[in-house]
Amino acid sequence: MAFLTVEAMPQVSPVLHPPVLGEYTDFRLYLKDVYEYRRATESTGIRSYSYSTFSAAADIKSPNYLKLIIEGRRNLSDDMITRFARALRLNRSESDEFRSLVLYGQASAPLERNQHLKVLADIRAQRAVAAGQINATSLEKVPGWIGWVLYAMADQANVNFDPEILQNLFRAKASADDIRNSLTKLVSSSDCSNR
Repeated sequence: MAFLTVEAMPQVSPVLHPPVLGEYTDFRLYLKDVYEYRRATESTGIRSYSYSTFSAAADIKSPNYLKLIIEGRRNLSDDMITRFARALRLNRSESDEFRSLVLYGQASAPLERNQHLKVLADIRAQRAVAAGQINATSLEKVPGWIGWVLYAMADQANVNFDPEILQNLFRAKASADDIRNSLTKLVSSSDCSNR
């Protein structure tokens, strides 16, 4: 019986799957993976997929703009997010998700990051509900960004949970009614979990 050595074994190229936007929390990594996927699948013997190819699809004059974004040396403006979404061949829903992912990734203030993360999570949750992966009742039990902030504040000393005072702490990014509703939801969910 003859055995194949490692060198004699036929080389099988890995099966490449297009990157799935919903699996990413870092838009730069998503862009890098899309670029690498396209280089592997869309390059021909005559012409390879390049940063210039992507820039042309996005109607950008700089051939290395994508590279600068991936490396974190530049950020995407609102207009560039739209152009990138077009070059990425994203549909409208995916474009909205990509925009939220970029805004989340580029936000520097924690409260702003939380807000963009909440929008991103809502988009992805709605898609999961539409696909039947989770039901709407389960989704309603998931706290929003305000709920997560309040939950984190619960362990801190001397926190006043008056909605009007909290609204000032949130720098008016949330209304007193939204804060009140989130507090009610958190208290009711903790009552249920203690039973």
